[in-house]
Amino acid sequence: MSQFEVRLLGPPNEDIVRGFPGISASWPRLEGVVEIRTKDETVPLQIAMVNLALYRTDVIHPPSNKPGISGPRTDQSFRMGDEVRLFQVSAGRSYDEVMSMDLPFIIPLPTNRPLPPSISLGKSTVETKYQLFVSIVYGKQQQYHEGFPVRIKRYDTLSTFGAYKVPVVNTVPSLDHLVGFDYSLPISAYGPGDLIIAYIKIYPNIDWQKSKKVKLQRVTMQVIEVTTYNPDGEESVEKRRRLCKVAQQLDMKLPEKGYQTEMSVDFPSIDLREKDNLIPKQRQDIPVVGRNGFTTASKLYKIEYILVLKARFSHCKDIEIEQPITVSQFDHATCMSFMRSISEAVEYANSVDRNRVPAPRIRRDRPSRAILVG
Repeated sequence: MSQFEVRLLGPPNEDIVRGFPGISASWPRLEGVVEIRTKDETVPLQIAMVNLALYRTDVIHPPSNKPGISGPRTDQSFRMGDEVRLFQVSAGRSYDEVMSMDLPFIIPLPTNRPLPPSISLGKSTVETKYQLFVSIVYGKQQQYHEGFPVRIKRYDTLSTFGAYKVPVVNTVPSLDHLVGFDYSLPISAYGPGDLIIAYIKIYPNIDWQKSKKVKLQRVTMQVIEVTTYNPDGEESVEKRRRLCKVAQQLDMKLPEKGYQTEMSVDFPSIDLREKDNLIPKQRQDIPVVGRNGFTTASKLYKIEYILVLKARFSHCKDIEIEQPITVSQFDHATCMSFMRSISEAVEYANSVDRNRVPAPRIRRDRPSRAILVG
């Protein structure tokens, strides 16, 4: 049993994750302090080295093609970036005797490689979680390791960004060219509870005599979640799940000027309440927004979303359109609330010395003497 207690804390009243992961200009980083305390004030600790490293674990547990049976579970864990040395004993010494240590740290989050947000869907069918591991070498080269969960969200798919406010406009003809299907979406990114609107026009090709016989029976719009599992050394498996659907039953002759309509549906949000109507305690490694599906990917999995528009006819080939959309972790109102904070974070990142880390504070074996070590 170790002779010390270890805590990992963020800045006062702040989360350990600073900046906005996914937005490199905001300087996304982990910032805080590792606190090491002796359990017995009469016995100093013999500390030789303290290191800190961020680890990520991806897990997939895909459903089997057979009902009620799950496929094999696959998980991967690896270090994100380099290990950071917070303390190193002076050359020629085996260890330093200390009563306590406060070791500040700043670890930039990677911006040039994948950093999927923390997520856990279903019964861990897809999961990504992070831990900061504190490693201590003490005494006669004894080692101590302890992991602390870190919840990471991403902010690069906010529906308020300009790239997602460009309308999607497209035209798709039926395979027999008797009918055209025009549709437009005002935006292309949505979050939980956001309204998805599609403007639709279905019209006959008047250059073809046969188009006068076409009847429009039904128009539907649905949102599909597509999860692709990539187990190591095995073939990829794709699973589709319908999240919501809206339909119009028409059974009408297609007018020469066409049929225009507006279809809308709310993107669903998961209800976390249990059978007793209580919301379970939030996991320390997964934020609440990580329990709802969103657009993301890692080496083991990929989650995508498509808006499926269908028109069913008689005397004409049916039309089915799959339009990719982006799903954010946050609803539109929340995305709006982030914009000012993101701008302030970018301004701060451009004005601060990113290489400056506060000095550690180490208390030696004499309680009355506090020494600052630069």
